[in-house]
Amino acid sequence: MPPLSSNLRNQLERTVVAARDVAEEGAWAALQRLDVDKAKAPGHLSPRQRDLRVPRRKRQIAELLATGESTGTTSKRFGLSAARVSQLRRQLKRSWEKFVGEGQLAQTTAAAA
Repeated sequence: MPPLSSNLRNQLERTVVAARDVAEEGAWAALQRLDVDKAKAPGHLSPRQRDLRVPRRKRQIAELLATGESTGTTSKRFGLSAARVSQLRRQLKRSWEKFVGEGQLAQTTAAAA
């Protein structure tokens, strides 16, 4: 298959960037509806929506671990023991499995392999 022309590559890049911007806006809007920065969950949220409300610090740790950062580096950055970071990793994993359903997670894992 021949490579894309320069014009088509540029058009594809602009389209991907625009789609990413729209997705980010949608994600931020969803987070705002969940009031994730408030200490207490608002009454209008369903139980599933309440499960999405991860405290900011735990969310920051999850984001760092998701980028492939080591337990040791993460523990130093947040002033935690490595054991506590490992514990949080397991809690976040269980929470994610509960959220997506273990069957779906197994399918996702198998598809990625």
